[in-house]
Amino acid sequence: MAVWVILFTLAAFLGQFARLTWRQRASRKTARLTDARLANAAAALQRYAQAHGRRLPNRLEELGMADTQRVMYRPVPTLDLDPRLILVHDGEATHQVIEFPVLRPGRGLVFCSGALRVVTEDAWTTLEAADNALRERLGLQRTRQPTAAPPGERASGI
Repeated sequence: MAVWVILFTLAAFLGQFARLTWRQRASRKTARLTDARLANAAAALQRYAQAHGRRLPNRLEELGMADTQRVMYRPVPTLDLDPRLILVHDGEATHQVIEFPVLRPGRGLVFCSGALRVVTEDAWTTLEAADNALRERLGLQRTRQPTAAPPGERASGI
């Protein structure tokens, strides 16, 4: 009898996981586009730093990129300062992250190290607070970004 209960429970968990995976895949096209947008912005910032003596711009618009309206930039003086600092992130939740047994909204972010990560909105709140604390310790200005642009306004840069 206990074996049947275990098998039924296992089948239910596997079914739920398959359903979540299928729902997550439905949003992957948008997620891939936003990941590419973040990666392009981070690469453009790295090229800018190489061309300007390791210095980074104050605003993302200084790069002259076309599609920066959904990318939020958290300015730092150089990429070498601390690899844990967040460099760019999505302006709003653009991903679906599996946190079993549910899908949660998430956003992509790129650290100064170049690592691109996708985190849930709850994790983002924690990371943003930690990033602001690290910025204060390093003597940088705290950065507080709106999670989305007000209606009719462009969500860009700092």
